[in-house]
Amino acid sequence: ITKTTLFPSPGAFLSIRTSSIRLNAVNEETQKLLDQAAQARAEAAQLEEELAKTRPPTPTTKISSEIENNVQGRVASPTIEKKSISAEDLIQKLQSFEMIDAKSTSYALQQLNSEGFCTRWNCAEIGQVWQVSQGQLKRQTGIDGKTMNAEMNLDELKYALGAVVAFSAVSAVLSGSLIGGNVGATFTYIFALLPIIFLGIGSSAPGVIIAAINLIKGNSDAEFSNRRVVHEAAHFLAGYLLGLPIKSYKVDGPTTEVEFFDTLEGDQVSLNRMLTNDEIIPLSIVAMAGAVAEIKEYKTATGSAQDLEYLGQLMVRTRPVISNSDQENITRWAALEASRLVSKHSKELEALVKAFSEKKTVPECIAALESV
Repeated sequence: ITKTTLFPSPGAFLSIRTSSIRLNAVNEETQKLLDQAAQARAEAAQLEEELAKTRPPTPTTKISSEIENNVQGRVASPTIEKKSISAEDLIQKLQSFEMIDAKSTSYALQQLNSEGFCTRWNCAEIGQVWQVSQGQLKRQTGIDGKTMNAEMNLDELKYALGAVVAFSAVSAVLSGSLIGGNVGATFTYIFALLPIIFLGIGSSAPGVIIAAINLIKGNSDAEFSNRRVVHEAAHFLAGYLLGLPIKSYKVDGPTTEVEFFDTLEGDQVSLNRMLTNDEIIPLSIVAMAGAVAEIKEYKTATGSAQDLEYLGQLMVRTRPVISNSDQENITRWAALEASRLVSKHSKELEALVKAFSEKKTVPECIAALESV
């Protein structure tokens, strides 16, 4: 053992003393900071307590108790054991309810659901929206921009424009030659404006032009009529599975048509409010179901333009605002979800297609899909 080890030098003692003084200073500074932090927390807690006394209560939304279970994000009804009942008896039960608006329709079907008669009403689970690329949608469903927009046939639009121009020209000439005078000139100008009006409508609201073309084809083309039946039946099926109340059901046209309320309380326009994100999701699936079912059956869709246009209008009236990229993704995701529902409930869809072809009533259509 060396001397240096046993007897440290005076410089070493000085170094140890200096370090001890510095450590004491650091400890004092640390304690001072801790005391200041504790005082700040106490002041913040006191301020929060004072603000709580003056803060207004959080507003709550009142919803009718009959449909309360369906409002929060369209949560599916709990699984209920289905009771055996004939289609005729179920039709009578449905007819016993006065389903005149969104609330009464929701209440009636929810009541029958809880009793075990309409077990497919609001039975579909809706998962969270996730990113779906066009490639994923194509691989899983075969759906792409070409199949979804088959009705935007340039030849059909070209022929329609040609017919309008020809009608306008002939009518303008006949008005000037047969009627004559100021009245004939007035009609000539009116007929001359028809092509311009046609182009204006086609550029701003192409769905109107497509609807007119489809109306003509529905009366003359058997295959097109069958496509429309599948299309509308799929809308009905998706809306029913997702618990949306039926707004209108028309059988007086070339094909049966169905329309749903935007919310469980009615249309958002009449309610004077915007749609929520939870409300737009099931509406998106219903909007895409028609075209998806048509593509599954015929490889292409002839009614998606109107559905996409309507869905776009609903998304614009949704708050918080949905960005353009999110709108496109929700549409793709909704098509994927609609494809899943249509495939899972193919037998119910088949029963509805038959009922729609025979232009059955709403209770008869519900009994048809519930009896499968």
